[in-house]
Amino acid sequence: MQTNLAPARPRTLQERILRGRWIGKILLILLLGYATWAIGRQAVASPALFAEQVKNGLQLGFVYAMIALGYTMVYGIVRLINFAHGDVFMVGAFVSYFAISRVNLHLWLASLAPGLPEGVSLLVGTLTVVILAMVTCAFLAVVIERMAYKPLRTAPRISALITVIGVSFFLEYFGALDSCSAPTSSPTSARSRSRSGTSRAASTPWSQAARRRRAACCSQTSSSLSPCPRSSCWFF
Repeated sequence: MQTNLAPARPRTLQERILRGRWIGKILLILLLGYATWAIGRQAVASPALFAEQVKNGLQLGFVYAMIALGYTMVYGIVRLINFAHGDVFMVGAFVSYFAISRVNLHLWLASLAPGLPEGVSLLVGTLTVVILAMVTCAFLAVVIERMAYKPLRTAPRISALITVIGVSFFLEYFGALDSCSAPTSSPTSARSRSRSGTSRAASTPWSQAARRRRAACCSQTSSSLSPCPRSSCWFF
């Protein structure tokens, strides 16, 4: 038995564009072209600033990559979205900050062997601070897993999710006890710190006034639950 097949209707130009997704492809090409032109113009106008921004982007990207890798590994093993994973990294940042600013751990080799080159002593001291932060983060992660996550392996998912969020909040507010939720940074002038024994910023009236404002802000915040403003808590 023969069947009469109707000839295929030729596609119109609109159907070809919609089926081939040419609109999205053209918009993506235009966006990439504009981004390339804008980045190239900025690189030619101020190459030093462009190189600095590239370095900052790579540093931030590496941090995001490590956190994403940790999220993926934890979820792939225990099937749990660990919202406190980034807060564990925050604790490591605080450990390195206090080890440098208050304990001067990065200068331990320079104090024991003053005859060594300054670059070598600072490199060894920096690696010591990094190792201390890594060990602290690993120990904290093990403690959290044993005390908070492991007892809830067979519990409903909502119980584990609430526990993870609670651990995240605990680490965040525990880390804000000393810093008053104010942005802080590690000392950038390690060379001048090693020579004079004090930070360069501590000798300027501007930094002293900022520290006084921060102390007043923290004392005010300790008596209330409202966060202190960024402008009054920033110190250098």
